[in-house]
Amino acid sequence: MPSKARPRQIVDYKLSRYTCYLIVQNGGLRKEIIATGQTYFAIQTRRQEVVDYFNRLDEDNKRLVIRGDIRQWNQMLAEEKIRKEQRARNAVATHNQVGQEVRKTIERVGGILPENQPTPAKSIEEVQKEQLKKLKTQKTFMLDEQSVKQPIERRLGNPEFSCNFASSNQKMTNGTF
Repeated sequence: MPSKARPRQIVDYKLSRYTCYLIVQNGGLRKEIIATGQTYFAIQTRRQEVVDYFNRLDEDNKRLVIRGDIRQWNQMLAEEKIRKEQRARNAVATHNQVGQEVRKTIERVGGILPENQPTPAKSIEEVQKEQLKKLKTQKTFMLDEQSVKQPIERRLGNPEFSCNFASSNQKMTNGTF
């Protein structure tokens, strides 16, 4: 059954800053909005006091205050940089410790340490270059044996080959796309 009640009209008042201050200062602290407002006005009051004090200083004292602020800021930055560097040193130390533990484990189980492994005839970069060159000349995908043997041109004519790159939907049949 639809309600016949009309929406309640809410009166909206535009208050001055001072009026807001008085309401917040005399409101109950149990309400979060009042507590937040009191914090806001306390901070704004302190900021204004600092600005007033600064404006009463002569030019030399203003320069000293600014210099002190910059010194404190630089000190905070330096301390943060030291903390970051310490974290980096801790990370390196942890990395080294883990590496030593891995080496001890390899020795304990009778494995061959990396520096004692046989050196392959070709570097991994050389193998990658050869494989890439081979792929370019064969014009094939390297998904599996069937796709390596089957040239691209024949797969493109295959009705089971379906690929919609715009929507990233791909149909895979027998290991090929």
